[in-house]
Amino acid sequence: MGTQEPVGGARARVELTDVVLGWGRSSTVRLGRYFSSDSRSEDADDPAASSGRLCAVKLLHPSWCYEHKDRVVREIEHLCELSVWGHPFIVRMLDVELLPGGLALIMEYQEGVQTLDKLQETHGGRLPQSVARELFQQLMIAMEFCHRIGLSNRDCKITDLLVRVCPSSGDVRLQLADFSFAKDADKDEDSNPMAQHGSALFAAPEVITASHAARYAGAKADIWSCGVVLCTLLFGCHPHLAAADLDAAPGDQILLILQNAVAGRIMVPREEAAAQPEAYALMAAMLTVNPAARPDATAVLGHPWMRAGLGSGAAPELAELNSGLLADGRLRAEAAARGAEVRGRVAGLLDSLLGVAAARRR
Repeated sequence: MGTQEPVGGARARVELTDVVLGWGRSSTVRLGRYFSSDSRSEDADDPAASSGRLCAVKLLHPSWCYEHKDRVVREIEHLCELSVWGHPFIVRMLDVELLPGGLALIMEYQEGVQTLDKLQETHGGRLPQSVARELFQQLMIAMEFCHRIGLSNRDCKITDLLVRVCPSSGDVRLQLADFSFAKDADKDEDSNPMAQHGSALFAAPEVITASHAARYAGAKADIWSCGVVLCTLLFGCHPHLAAADLDAAPGDQILLILQNAVAGRIMVPREEAAAQPEAYALMAAMLTVNPAARPDATAVLGHPWMRAGLGSGAAPELAELNSGLLADGRLRAEAAARGAEVRGRVAGLLDSLLGVAAARRR
């Protein structure tokens, strides 16, 4: 474990462990402990405060920040605004700091959290219908909230969904965790999505075929991605890959998925669909090729399959959670103010990071 002091000041301190929670082209995510400035001053005599708060540190690589500076600023601004709302199904960002290894997004973390694909593996590749429905309702509540504030995620996939199973009750809690490609239709420049962002396995047909001359609705593309998630949870397969093609080379499988998605061919075995007709009907509606004909997130939440048999972790009254949060004008104003403040701060941090990186190259 090593203590990482912020570059350019001691506003906060992060201790990074050797535990790697995830990695990718843009970043590495490591387990750490976060010591806020408040915990060091006001709570200096509190043992819990002095030991720091468990966190996940998403360390954005300098090269990624250099290539995608505007996108990085936008991602952090969205995370900051969403964190103000305190939505239970959206992960919170605690702070952002410049560390020697890159720009650190300090995120909340709870022991026992795993990505949704890992939970699937423990159930043999598919989840019991009751568990799948409970988790999917939580995902759609989070997605509906984002859409109602004008934010489209544009990269929803099972590896970006965090799940925790309560050891005592067995209740499950899901959180939407990644907003790397998110866009706000009201304020982001070039706000109408056009680019082919996100995972190809979860991409809507209009994203697959996107060109700079054709714009698409980011929220409707999210609905498609969520439909793919639903299929993997319930049926343990990708909706656009037939069982007979599972032995094909990975590149050929991706090509088949893209071809079937654009053509609107759903490859779930007939007997599987017949065993869960309501769930299959919802999934098929979400995977409608024409985005205008897809249901929106509110309609998905109102589907009969979504309203039945809900567990205590996602009780029916949570369907009203979003309306309750959005009715709070104070939170709306605070989210906007915090987002604007962090945008300026992060732009300055990135200038410092890229300046240091340039000096090292010389």
